[in-house]
Amino acid sequence: MCPYRILMVMLLPFQAMASDGKPTGWLWYQDPTPLVEEKKQEASKPSNTISQKPKTAVEEMAANRKHYDEVMAKGILYPTIENVTNARRAHDAIIAQASQFQESWTVSELLDQQTPVDMTSPGALKLARQEEEKSLEEGLKKLSKTYGLIFVFKEDCPYCHEFAPLVKHFAQQYDFKIEGLSAGEGCFEGMNCLKNKGAVDALNPEGAYPLLYLANPATNDLIPIAKGFISQRALLENVKAVIQWLEKQGELS
Repeated sequence: MCPYRILMVMLLPFQAMASDGKPTGWLWYQDPTPLVEEKKQEASKPSNTISQKPKTAVEEMAANRKHYDEVMAKGILYPTIENVTNARRAHDAIIAQASQFQESWTVSELLDQQTPVDMTSPGALKLARQEEEKSLEEGLKKLSKTYGLIFVFKEDCPYCHEFAPLVKHFAQQYDFKIEGLSAGEGCFEGMNCLKNKGAVDALNPEGAYPLLYLANPATNDLIPIAKGFISQRALLENVKAVIQWLEKQGELS
């Protein structure tokens, strides 16, 4: 017998056929099914479910505002009973939320040791106003010791003639020395006036009248406190701001 045929006969028992027709055995080597690898690949696949981050308070408020605007707009544009009911409920919810916030705010103010003392009653406001006026008057008295007033006017300016009595009263009330300055003739009763066109042009290049300056003769500093015909209350507010500024600069004591 041929040796090759003997070898084939000897090998046949070890070459059984699989049920699917594919040969099996040690001569027909096949890789084992990679079950573990497939599981790893499945586990590594990205999930279709995206985890949602919780909204911040700002984002939640923006979303609520957007919903409120949409519901209200829908109720106004299409005022069916259902739409108007939804709009009214959204409005009532906002009011309730605001009311709850206000209540918590009030309690928080009472419990917080750092909350400023409440001085909003009519009596407290009256006392605060009196203290403020007293402080302003003291500041004006200090200011009048180092500063005088220069009233820049024009003889044919009706606003200057109307403003002059107020300026004189202000000067007398707070002990300011006052001098008038103009480019022409004329003056006001109870006021020394100087005619100096060059000085007027330097102080008033735009030619707007009247003007009122604080003047420090020791330092030659000039501070405008009125441009135009203003009220006495406005004049006091301007001077008050100047006093506070000078005190911060350490130039008024």
